[in-house]
Amino acid sequence: QKVNAYFRQTLFPVQPQKDHKVDLSQIEAGPLPLIPVLPLFEKATGEGEGEGAASVLMTRNDFDLFMAEFKRGVDAKCADIDKALPHPETAAAEAKKLISVQEGKLLYLLMLIRSLSTAIGDGLNYIENMIRKQVIAAIGKEVGVSDMAEYMRFHNRKLFSPSFAPRPFCYDVRRGDGDYGPEGLLSLESLQSSAETGDP
Repeated sequence: QKVNAYFRQTLFPVQPQKDHKVDLSQIEAGPLPLIPVLPLFEKATGEGEGEGAASVLMTRNDFDLFMAEFKRGVDAKCADIDKALPHPETAAAEAKKLISVQEGKLLYLLMLIRSLSTAIGDGLNYIENMIRKQVIAAIGKEVGVSDMAEYMRFHNRKLFSPSFAPRPFCYDVRRGDGDYGPEGLLSLESLQSSAETGDP
């Protein structure tokens, strides 16, 4: 994105539009090719023999078809850019113009790479969210901080003997050497929801 901005906002404005007479909108015109980065799952039927008979993954043939369609779309767009922008030798002959088909293809490929990276992030977020929902459904609830604290207390009771088990930080505050009753309580408590009592 920074390279794209450099070309469009810093480099290309050096050459006035009246000198190059090139429609830069042709670089972004039209839809992008098929983005072959998708979280696709195929339901296994268990029938037949072969690479994808017992797998939820796409077969190699399906993958090759996606890549072939992606390559076809990129080649078609590069051919359109070839027709819309001058070639390097033509641009050099015409007072060394900055904008040629090479810069146009570079900007298009950068835009395509940005779309691919966005699709990868969206796909990973979709898969993570799907797994999260499955884990919550299997447990029966969404695990929070209080659940982990309760589990660690249970685990510590099994791990440590009573003399070495961690004790809650909770002490009486009194004057003297025990001649007076406690005047207060000092403790560290975990934050709980409004319906629960804080545990020391």
